Order: sequence, then C-alpha cells, then structure tokens
Amino acid sequence: GLDLNKKRVLTATCVSYDNQNDAYEHTAAVHTWDGLGVVPKLLRLGDEQDEISRKLFRLKKLAENNPDKAEKQKLENKISILEVQKVNVNDKRKRLKVELAHDAATWVRTLCGTYSAANVFHENLAGLPAGLDSETNRVLSQLPRSAIYAYVKHRCGRDGVLVKSVDPRNTSKLCPYCL
Repeated sequence: GLDLNKKRVLTATCVSYDNQNDAYEHTAAVHTWDGLGVVPKLLRLGDEQDEISRKLFRLKKLAENNPDKAEKQKLENKISILEVQKVNVNDKRKRLKVELAHDAATWVRTLCGTYSAANVFHENLAGLPAGLDSETNRVLSQLPRSAIYAYVKHRCGRDGVLVKSVDPRNTSKLCPYCL
C-alpha cells in the first residue's frame, strides 16, 4: 500500500494475503521515500511564486492609479520583469513535479520487483474533507499526486502489477502493519 504524507513523500507497506485465513499479513519492513530533496525545493519555489504574485498585484495597483507617465512606465517595466520571473519559477516547479513523479514511480516499481508484488494500493485523497493542519495541506498541495499515481500505474502495469485506488478511510485499521 502507498501513502502520501508531509514528512516522507511516500510510505510503502508490503503485505501478503493469506488465502487460508482470508487476511492480510505483514511480510516486510515499511519503506519510505523522501523525494530526494525535491519537496523542499517545490515548497520554496511555491513561496517564491506567491511572493512574486503579491508584488505584481501591488505594482499593478500602483501603476493603475499613478498619473505620472514616467513613474507609470517604471512600474510597468518592473511588472514585465516580475511576470517573466513568475513564468520561470512556474516552469521550474513543473519540471520538479515531473521529476518527482518519475522518481517515485521508479521507486515503487523497484519495490514491486523486490517483493514480487501483484497489487499496489494507493489512497485516493480526493474525497477527503479538509481539516488537516495548514502545513500538511500546504505540503500535500505541492505534491503532484495524480502524476505520481499515473506514472506508478503505467510503470507497474508494464510488469503486470495491478494498481488500484482505495478509499483512505479506515486503511490504517485494515493494514496489518498499522494495527
């Protein structure tokens, strides 16, 4: 099972299914993947993008209300520079998110091969109500969850591993490691 969280990007718990007892049992250690330092970069770039947006908003208001043509031109030049910076930061974030998703999928695929996994289950967080603390919301919102799962499904699927989305409610109660 895969779990996204704010401290470690992915946590994988490997279990086997016991047909005789109709139950899952823990068969291997829990593995964690920290995103190879990409998550702090994503957060920093997100903060930088927010700061640029705030500056742009403020400068546009100043330029809009400024009757002095020379001063208005200076403000518009600054606005143009900031808009280019914002595009560059956004492009960096997109590249990092793709890199993160590819690396995560490679890590999951390697684990599947190591443990001869037939299935990978991941929590579908889309239906969860808001209510997490603001830092957890901020970190999870920066992660390319759908891209990670799409790449995992593609890479593991090529090896015949079924990747399924599950409702996150009560997954800790059902996981033999978490019990």
